[in-house]
Amino acid sequence: MPKLPHHLVMFASVVNLETERRMIDMINRFCEAGMKVSVICRAQSIDNEEDLARSLHKSAAVYRLPEYFPEQCDLAESFGYSFSTLPQRLYLTWFCIGRHRLLDGPIEKLPGGARQLFQAVADAWYKRVTKIRQDALANDRYWNIYLARQIPPWLYDKYKDVILLGCVDYFFFIQTLIINRSIEPVDAVFCNDLCTLPAGCLVKELLGRNVTLIFDNRENGVYQIRDQRHRPIAENNERWMYELCDRFIITVTDSSAEYFARRCPTSLKPTVILNTYPFPWDKPNDAPTLKERLSLPSSTPVAVYVGNLGPLSYIDKFIQAIPHCQTNLHLVILGHLGDVERFQQISKELDLLGNRVFFLGRVRAIDVAGTIYGADFGIIPNIQNRTSPDWSILSAKLFDYVQAELPFISDSGLQIQEVLNQFDIGQTVNFQQEPVAIAKLLDDFLGRVQAGDFAAEERKRAKYALVWPPDVMELICPSV
Repeated sequence: MPKLPHHLVMFASVVNLETERRMIDMINRFCEAGMKVSVICRAQSIDNEEDLARSLHKSAAVYRLPEYFPEQCDLAESFGYSFSTLPQRLYLTWFCIGRHRLLDGPIEKLPGGARQLFQAVADAWYKRVTKIRQDALANDRYWNIYLARQIPPWLYDKYKDVILLGCVDYFFFIQTLIINRSIEPVDAVFCNDLCTLPAGCLVKELLGRNVTLIFDNRENGVYQIRDQRHRPIAENNERWMYELCDRFIITVTDSSAEYFARRCPTSLKPTVILNTYPFPWDKPNDAPTLKERLSLPSSTPVAVYVGNLGPLSYIDKFIQAIPHCQTNLHLVILGHLGDVERFQQISKELDLLGNRVFFLGRVRAIDVAGTIYGADFGIIPNIQNRTSPDWSILSAKLFDYVQAELPFISDSGLQIQEVLNQFDIGQTVNFQQEPVAIAKLLDDFLGRVQAGDFAAEERKRAKYALVWPPDVMELICPSV
């Protein structure tokens, strides 16, 4: 059996790691194979500590980087550098006071007028120092000066541009070196998107070519770079970064693999490992259905949406469509960030909140299938207007619906249609329409579901087929 890396460091750029099913599954599989895994991630949501601990293998270590950069931070002191400009000190002062603690604690004991005055002053100051921080983060020169102090000149010339693809990446890199020095040597680095790849490449070059570099591409290369100023940097540098990789994993589709094959060295063949579950999901015998959780009669038709609640989710159109549905369709939404408050307000104004539209908030990635089980069908609302090309998108929520054995209706997308050509478990439509038209599409699809058009045997076949392959560890990790 090939010898796997002993200590793998993973760069995770997300702020809610416990909602990222693929990363959680990867980490746990590495640990189960006997590897030590150290996860370097951004500052996490303050309320997800216990959820994250329950989701991860007990031998995984998570190192959260500070959201800001206090002078006292060991990360900075280890390299003899501190943040000492006036704007940084002003922000530090505010950060160390702990605005949220003040506003939720002693301030509440003040008389009403004094409390409102302090609140107004605090909000104004917070807005000001936040602007200072944003200006500092946007200052490319600031990051270049910092980088030049830490690495040899030849590496600085090579990395001074690409490190700007994600300003936090260099701090990931520093933390990695600290782990490497204080715990045990690192022999593998795992980068989960193009924004963290420069840090992985830099670590590999500093620690030696014997460090295995694994790139797990979450989206199609430069399309994930939101800042238009930085896209040319990615386009001009991605090939040499790919050349440093020992494995190139594609999370989406064969079409994405073909896209990257034209940008990778011929020796590095992109491998497709879908953004699905590692094993088929097993329903606990005593698990309640979604309708039972909501105290709805089993005859109540329920559609479910899982995922991001940003503007590109288009979920507001679906909320507005519910009153136009002739089938008494209910909508359940899993997600907590983005425009959730606006969506809740729309539901309230339409008198749907808690009546026909339900928000379940954040659900741990490992609990999603068990939460949505028992709905009538799932929804994938917007493929055609995503930032990634529509020919490359195979929505992760598709796999949640598949494992919960739900048929699904999706906005038109080439890759999703290819799945439906293999498994008769859903339908693609044009969701780029107004709410009244969307309501008709939902009603018609519910009719097909209730008529039995998507057989239980076919849904089960998809459930067992659309999981990771048995040799996934060999595909991800080259032997060392």
